[in-house]
Amino acid sequence: MLRTGFFNLFFIVCSMRGFFVFVFLICVSIVFSQKRSDSLLRELKNAETVAEKTDLYYLLGTEMMGQEPEKSLQYLKQGLLLATESGDIVRQSRGYSGLGSLRYMQSDFPIAILLFQKSLTLAFAAGDMIQVARQYSNIGTIYDISGRYPEAAQNYFKSLRVFEYKNDSAGRAFVLNNLGIVFIEIGQPNQALDFYKQALKIKSSLCDTLGMASTLNNIGTVYQSNLNDLNNAALFYSKALILYEKKDNLYGVAFATHNLGKVKSDLGLHNEAIPFFEKAIELRIELGDLTGEMQSRQLLARQLLSVGKVDQAYTFAEPCLKQQNTLKTPKERADLLETLSLISAALSDYKNAYWYERELSILRDSLLGIENSSKIHELNIQYETESKERKIVELNLAKQSEQQKRYYLSLLLLALIAIIIVSLLFFRQRQKALKEKNQRLKSEMEFAMVETKRRELELRELTQNMLLQTQLLSNLQEAVGNLNIENEKLKADMQPVSEMVAQSLLNEKGWEAFQMRFEQTYPGFLQSLKANFPDISYVDQRLCALLKLNLSTKEISNLQGISVESVNKQRNRLRKKLNMDAGSDFLVFFNEIML
Repeated sequence: MLRTGFFNLFFIVCSMRGFFVFVFLICVSIVFSQKRSDSLLRELKNAETVAEKTDLYYLLGTEMMGQEPEKSLQYLKQGLLLATESGDIVRQSRGYSGLGSLRYMQSDFPIAILLFQKSLTLAFAAGDMIQVARQYSNIGTIYDISGRYPEAAQNYFKSLRVFEYKNDSAGRAFVLNNLGIVFIEIGQPNQALDFYKQALKIKSSLCDTLGMASTLNNIGTVYQSNLNDLNNAALFYSKALILYEKKDNLYGVAFATHNLGKVKSDLGLHNEAIPFFEKAIELRIELGDLTGEMQSRQLLARQLLSVGKVDQAYTFAEPCLKQQNTLKTPKERADLLETLSLISAALSDYKNAYWYERELSILRDSLLGIENSSKIHELNIQYETESKERKIVELNLAKQSEQQKRYYLSLLLLALIAIIIVSLLFFRQRQKALKEKNQRLKSEMEFAMVETKRRELELRELTQNMLLQTQLLSNLQEAVGNLNIENEKLKADMQPVSEMVAQSLLNEKGWEAFQMRFEQTYPGFLQSLKANFPDISYVDQRLCALLKLNLSTKEISNLQGISVESVNKQRNRLRKKLNMDAGSDFLVFFNEIML
């Protein structure tokens, strides 16, 4: 599966398979030729403008990246210095991108990200959106290689949106291919296929034959390795092979042929797989691709063994043993040892079979350790990358802190002034409202007090009138009684008068009027009394009302038309009903009830 990053000065290609690594190295050796460097140096001497010199320094830096990184660094820095002095932010962005590419090739990923981010910022400032898209792609590539796939996808999507906005089809296809790789890594092969197919459609419209072949190969790998759809895998590998043959690209032909052999092998069609591996070996020998040759030899030996051609299998497998260090992964070496063990056993060479099996056992035991170490290494890289990123972010924040502090302090000051003004207005309005409310409450309380005093006065006047009336009636009754005693004849004549006086003393209408006026003056008193002491009678309530008015025993006896002794008995009975202590004050008790 092909990993790529779309750099400003060139495309960096990183392969997961030996073939593409070999192709990349061949390309690098061509690009960084000494002849090209000498030509650029001659042009630099004759350059007249700062822009020309800057561009030539960048080209020289790019040329030297693979062979002489120190010289590459010097040329790129010199170009960046000229761009900075001239204030050319477009070329400054290119310079930081070139430095990021150099750091990327040196596997210094944290610094590379920071340099690409600087290039991105300058590209935004210059309005160079194509450069913006490329830097997003560069950053995504580093996250991709570091195993930080969500961050990689996020940056690739940003790059894709910009390329779409600029209608850059080649850029879109490039990023879609990278997104396919990321989604394979995160376990979403169907989504990866969608990205690959979009890229394939664009490359087809651009007549990019080799790009189409590469994408077809990627699609075949997804079907074979991730979806276990071997028929579709063979279909796409075959299409890729046709395109590679059309362009006479021997590397692509060898790779596609090898992949088709693997598909046939996975399908159990060993006889059909053999010709594909034989052709792949022939091409890789011609190309000098030793690693690819050993991979194809090992798989061919396995096919020959499967069809019973043990001697031929050994012939192809035995050279792999001598060159096993060229095999890319421990798993490939383990497969080779397993193949040799099976061949030796089939040849009854049990000594070698035992030796291969023992080496295989040791290698398999180490595979788990290697896998764990790889995970630890990836986590360590991720940790270091995040740590360096945090440090740079902190430095950038520190540089901006003074300006931000002044800005935020200004905002804070304005906010405080606004808050103070609003608070003062609110406070004044609230004070005014509270003052008006207090005045209104005070007026209402004063009115209530006046009204209460008026009612109390009216009640006392009514009570005094009742006392006076009762006193007059009592005196009249007493006088009538005396007359009866002195003159028996007159007794019969005055009897109706005595009865009328007695009825007037016991007139309930007068008491009802008194009770109504009392409840208006002391609202809720009798209800609260009845609620707290349900057993008290109507007579007890009337006595409580008279005691509430602080009338004397004599006055109460006159109002009720009973003796003082009877009143005292009523008071004692009332104390018991109210659970009052002997000698306790009724007024205090009544006030507590109201509270």
